[in-house]
Amino acid sequence: MTASASVPNERSFSNDVTDPMQNINMFDKVQLTKLLIHTLRELGYDESAIKLQEESGGIQVESSIVQNLLKWIRAGSYHYISFVELAQLPLQNGRLTDDQRMAELVAHYQSFESNDAGYSEAKNSMKIENVITTPINTSRTIDRMSTNLEQFNDAIAQIQTLNLSSINIERIRAVLEISILICRQVFLELIFENKDFHTALILLRGTIRRYTEVWDSIDPKIEGLQDEQQTFAPEIILKDMSSLITCPNESIITGLWPNSLTKSRENLIQTISNYINPNDLVPKGRLLTLLRQAVKYQRSKDVFNFSEQEVSNGIEMEDISASKELNKYNLLQDNTSNFQKIAFENEKTLTQHSDEVWYLQFSPDGRYLASVSADATTDRKIYIYDVQNDFQVYKILSGNSQCILYLSFSPDSKLLVSCPFNAIVNIYSIHAEGEPIDINPESDNKIVAEVIKPIDSFYVLPGKEFKRNRSDSNNSMDGASRDVPSNQNRPQDLMATMESGSPLEPRSRSDSPSRHSINPVRIWCCDWFHTERHSGKFVVGSPDREVAIYDTNSSSVVFCFSQNTVIPSSIALQQNILGSSPISGGNALNNITRRDSTFSNNEIFPRVHDIKISNDDNSLILMTHQGKIDVYDISRLPSNNDNYFDIMAEYEKTIIPLASRLNVEKNMTCISIPKPGSFYDPALDSLLLVNLQSSEIQLWNYRENILIQKYFGQKQEQFIIRSCFGFENKLVASGSEDGKVYIWDRVRGNILGVLKAHVNDKPAQSNGNINSNNNKKNGKNCNTVVWNPADHNMFASGGDDGFIKVWKLVKD
Repeated sequence: MTASASVPNERSFSNDVTDPMQNINMFDKVQLTKLLIHTLRELGYDESAIKLQEESGGIQVESSIVQNLLKWIRAGSYHYISFVELAQLPLQNGRLTDDQRMAELVAHYQSFESNDAGYSEAKNSMKIENVITTPINTSRTIDRMSTNLEQFNDAIAQIQTLNLSSINIERIRAVLEISILICRQVFLELIFENKDFHTALILLRGTIRRYTEVWDSIDPKIEGLQDEQQTFAPEIILKDMSSLITCPNESIITGLWPNSLTKSRENLIQTISNYINPNDLVPKGRLLTLLRQAVKYQRSKDVFNFSEQEVSNGIEMEDISASKELNKYNLLQDNTSNFQKIAFENEKTLTQHSDEVWYLQFSPDGRYLASVSADATTDRKIYIYDVQNDFQVYKILSGNSQCILYLSFSPDSKLLVSCPFNAIVNIYSIHAEGEPIDINPESDNKIVAEVIKPIDSFYVLPGKEFKRNRSDSNNSMDGASRDVPSNQNRPQDLMATMESGSPLEPRSRSDSPSRHSINPVRIWCCDWFHTERHSGKFVVGSPDREVAIYDTNSSSVVFCFSQNTVIPSSIALQQNILGSSPISGGNALNNITRRDSTFSNNEIFPRVHDIKISNDDNSLILMTHQGKIDVYDISRLPSNNDNYFDIMAEYEKTIIPLASRLNVEKNMTCISIPKPGSFYDPALDSLLLVNLQSSEIQLWNYRENILIQKYFGQKQEQFIIRSCFGFENKLVASGSEDGKVYIWDRVRGNILGVLKAHVNDKPAQSNGNINSNNNKKNGKNCNTVVWNPADHNMFASGGDDGFIKVWKLVKD
């Protein structure tokens, strides 16, 4: 290589080149230096951090008062943390001593501290070599906390007397919360390190409880400064600490104690840091947070980009599973991506249906795909396809003379519930034997499909009360004696057949329960409970103002909501309904009785068009026709019990409180919740997808009553179009009245794909389907999209052309 070859191109010295350091003045140099020193420490480069601190003229990452607090916590020297020290902490909204009158009060107490012989000892303890992790000095710590409490009371009395501003109240509340957190830490160390339960109980009853009472007394005085995201809840802290002494369980222990004294104290420091002004305490991992934000911004400029390791609710997907390959970002260049990382391919088209496909659902294990056709010429409207056997027809479900609006698989993928236009709900065992039928094409692995009948059917009477006739004991379930209630909700002509254990025969229109004096309600939607404590139960929803629980274990309707729900009148819950506080946890929900079972403002139970149960079985979500979504707290529903009488006794006194209400105020067509998967993030449990008739899909946090995102592009004006979460809940997919499938990035809301799924007319030939109805003019809607919960690359769509299309997500 010649010498000239090593000379840089002259263009690199052009005046057009911008020096990045020209923008250094955009940032505070002291803050930048603090950030660098803090990051060097976090990376373990302590000597380099000290050198930079010296070279910068002694810039401190933490102020001296914050250093004191952190070192005392790390050393377990809680008896040195005085009210005087806490009052001088630099909080997010200033120091408590910023007010002259409060400063005078603190100075008064400080004079006592200075005369205390232990005060100089505390100062000496600030030497680095003396800061070691040690057990707490129990007696001195409890005395200090009691003294601090008295001084807090004096400060609050001063505020009340002088009528100080609400900002001072907010500051003293923050300092009080820090004190309660420190008290809790002392309590935990007494339990787990010292094994001193007696002293811990004294601390809890004599000191911590009084601290929380003081906190409660000042909280209502704050006007206009309440943080809607405020999560500090002294009553929960008290409850958890009491549970550790009276009835400890693994979940509470795991949540409170990390099995390490050092780790526990660091967790306390991290929590307290949220109260401290960042200028006086650099937040943990601050530089990494800034880098993540920069990468996210760079990648957001490519609207067609999508990666498996997107940031979701502040949690990297690689953090959820250690087995997943980490995504290393290049810090030395911009992290923009290639144009469109993923694509969608049509893998297979299923043509057995002869009429519009209205509903699809994969079984929870991903093995089966159930579909519903609108074919009015047959009662065999439901097909079940075997996903693992090339989507051959596995079963055909008969016994549905009316069009089906809804299907739902049981969590074990063995049962399927169908909800028609009429009042009869059918339950199928998909592995039951039936009549063989030749429908699958010839192949080496051809399976013989079977036509099966329901194993159970029922209807729901409106406004049902729970008056049971316990003199009858005609059924036996799982070896336990169970009665058949006098208002058992089945057609009378089926009762004898079902009790005898014989297969059910299809019901004709003349056998409809409408001939009864009280017409059963129509059932348009359903969903199963997910956890073991409610195994075998599901809910059904009706546009005739009813929701009911059906128990397959006893083959009976065990609970109806319309007469057993309440909107509590307490202020706390009224605020909750308006969206100012989270669902769980209010004391207002704990003492509701049947006497309170009335709706405010003369409300009646709503018409229900869609229904979902949260994955933890604690929330029931109702999509009503009034433009509202009601969320009920069902966490206190009776759990399964072998004794039927005991269960029903519990149901008879159960009242379900309305916990939250989303005011969507637009016509809705369906709702969806995330599905658990291999990398499921529990933070997603609060998400709710809502399809609107205004060609819009909304994503809500139903626990906090927050509208998170909107998705546009698809057409929805006249018909029910269904959507879903997909690809480990990182995508949103929906059908459309233009016959296409639309797919969005869940977080950013940008369209990642538009698939021409059902835009063509249905061919004239039946393509081997057994129920041809080709004289009907089909539309061009894509009615439904569902994602396989076991294969995150697979999804399916159904449309007016009668086709089911199976799709694959592939990477370019």
